[in-house]
Amino acid sequence: MNSEIQQLDAEILVVDDIPANLKLLTSILSHRGYRVRPAASGQLALRSADHKPPDLILLDVKMPDMDGYEVCRTLKSGSRNADVPVIFISALDDSGDKVSGFEAGGVDFITKPFQAKEVLARVETHLALRRLHQQLEQQNAQLLKESAERLQVERELREANDLNRKIFEAAAMGVVAYNGCSGQCVMANPAAGKIVNASEDQLTGQNFRRLESWRTSGLLAMAEQVLDTGTKREQEVHTVTSFGREVWMECRMNRFLIRGEPHLLLLIYDVTEQKHFQETLKQAKEAAEEANMAKSQFLANMSHEIRTPLNAVIGFSDLLSSVVEDPKQKSYIESVQTAGKSLLRLINDILDLSKIEAGRLELSCSPTDVRTVINEVEQIFSQQALQKNVRFITDVDPGLPAALFLDEIRLRQILINLVGNAVKFTEKGHIQLTVSITDQKTAGDLLDIDISVEDTGIGIPEHDTERIFESFKQQTGQSSSKFGGTGLGLSICRRLAEMMGGTVSVRSVAGKGSTFSVGIRNIAISHKAIPAVEERSGDETIRFESAKVLVVDDVASNSQLISEILSRVNLEFLTAGNGSEALKIAEAYQPDVILMDLWMPVMDGIEATGRLKVNARTKTIPVIAVSASIFPDHSASLVEKGFDGFLSKPFKTDQLFSELSKYLKIAKEDNPASSATKVALDFSAPQMALNLRELIEIIDSDLMRQWEDLQKMIPMKTVRKFGKELETLGLKYTVPFLSDCGRNLLLHTDNFDVQNMKIKIDEFPNIVDELKSLKEVNHGRG
Repeated sequence: MNSEIQQLDAEILVVDDIPANLKLLTSILSHRGYRVRPAASGQLALRSADHKPPDLILLDVKMPDMDGYEVCRTLKSGSRNADVPVIFISALDDSGDKVSGFEAGGVDFITKPFQAKEVLARVETHLALRRLHQQLEQQNAQLLKESAERLQVERELREANDLNRKIFEAAAMGVVAYNGCSGQCVMANPAAGKIVNASEDQLTGQNFRRLESWRTSGLLAMAEQVLDTGTKREQEVHTVTSFGREVWMECRMNRFLIRGEPHLLLLIYDVTEQKHFQETLKQAKEAAEEANMAKSQFLANMSHEIRTPLNAVIGFSDLLSSVVEDPKQKSYIESVQTAGKSLLRLINDILDLSKIEAGRLELSCSPTDVRTVINEVEQIFSQQALQKNVRFITDVDPGLPAALFLDEIRLRQILINLVGNAVKFTEKGHIQLTVSITDQKTAGDLLDIDISVEDTGIGIPEHDTERIFESFKQQTGQSSSKFGGTGLGLSICRRLAEMMGGTVSVRSVAGKGSTFSVGIRNIAISHKAIPAVEERSGDETIRFESAKVLVVDDVASNSQLISEILSRVNLEFLTAGNGSEALKIAEAYQPDVILMDLWMPVMDGIEATGRLKVNARTKTIPVIAVSASIFPDHSASLVEKGFDGFLSKPFKTDQLFSELSKYLKIAKEDNPASSATKVALDFSAPQMALNLRELIEIIDSDLMRQWEDLQKMIPMKTVRKFGKELETLGLKYTVPFLSDCGRNLLLHTDNFDVQNMKIKIDEFPNIVDELKSLKEVNHGRG
């Protein structure tokens, strides 16, 4: 039906010079439903066909000007109408004429007169043939196209397979495929062989279910699970392969199907070098941590070893300063004090920097009056600035609240560093310290402040404005002999400011001056009143009600210093050289307070304090830790160890009195001043009475003879031996003043202090007499 409809839809060109024939053929064809284009001559027919090729041409042979054969040959010579079927119509019935028509390109021959049925039959036949021919051509073209496409796909597949093969062979990760049923390896790339130390052929000959390395490393169980469930799995494996290589591998497995048969895909990443690198990093990290610990321990030791003698230097120079009247001698003492304090500042800077780097430095924020801090800084430096004829100006924002939550000590440290530098590097002009509010938060009691220190000093070259904030770095070309310094101050300032949530920056022009700015953000405003500090003038002497203090320190100079200070404020003192001695003395004489050094031989202060706090007779005695170490500076950790307070060496006298005043009563103003108090000891304790007779016998039989020899001459070796025996006997029989006498004698010997040595030797008979009188008292009680 469709074919018939297509044929009736055909367009036929009818060519005949006789109008009657042209009309008849047009009528026959039109009545059949064909579209007909009539042409009365060969020329018209050619133009019509060239304009639009028809589906079929009925062409008369005998026509004037151009006969049908010529028209047909012309049509067939062009590409547009070459395949259009031409049926000749002619009264000629000779076979030669028909042959000529076929030779010209015709497909059929209708003899006039013609019958309508014959015309229609032949037309329909050739139209059908043409349709079939066109379909065949289309199908052939489609086949050719599909064939070309298939060839292209095959070529692309070959190229893709070749690319995949190259990738497979060049891949750094190992790729291995196994038959899931048999367990046999079906393919492996070179990388897989390299990882396990085998060739591809060796790998493809393996069965994963028979490999011991797969069983022991867990790969076999992982493979079976992947094949059973179809889920992807990955695992890090450390194993020795069946080819002898120890290797770390990241293994990833997945299941895939080939013709319905399960296969196992194994991807291997060699991470052996990475593991070795990680191990190297781990070792380097551990080494760095050990080095850092060693550094911290060194700093602790350095702190202890330097602060301990420095405590005596500063302490004794302060004591001397209070008793020396001669101006020249006083100037010497002031020089010692200045040098000692400079050394202490340097040590503190180094320790602060170390604690900041180690993350051990903690801020302690409390309500702080910034104006008071500014005034204190001004008092410290105004005199120095005046001596250099430099104006010192302060300008504080009038809107600044009375109290802000800040670490007052660290804020003061920052300002002292910055203003100190300004004074140091400014020879003329001015120094201005300014505090301004940069942002007052509308929500919440928070504000931002900026503190700037401006000077008209030597300035800083632009290339040095960051360098100066590095540890131990100073401005390029800066004269150390003229300006001094260690290059730590600005580094510490910046890090402290950052800990407060702020920044430190600098603007400077070489030769004109500098401005250092400290910006601190989101500071909380305090609405609590800052408690007034009761100031005690330097000339006022504090006095305590009579009490007994046990001083525990292995360094005799430290004990002597503290004892001298205590004797001036109406306090009795006992001394011990280590924790073990302290335990005996504390239990026997029940002191009111114990000053306990932390680092001592025999038994340190921490262990001794722990034992004191578990002893029913001594657990209530307050123990104040005294140390030059940088570590025990956190009160919380000391409280956990049983301490009641802490003093850091070297300490000031008022710091000592402040700590003692927490546990001892201060005498009223009308109490009469007493002279330096001699140690009053209670020898009525039972254990002392038992040992007193034995001690006196030893003294009479041995020590008195040595003392008599020392009256004739004083060789240092003999004095040292005598002092050591006194110290040992005092410790053995728990007689503190005897051990103190021996220890002080050793100290004077070490210092070649002959005058004090003679004084101590001369005091010995008095000590013996006192011991004998105590013996008589105890005998009478017995």
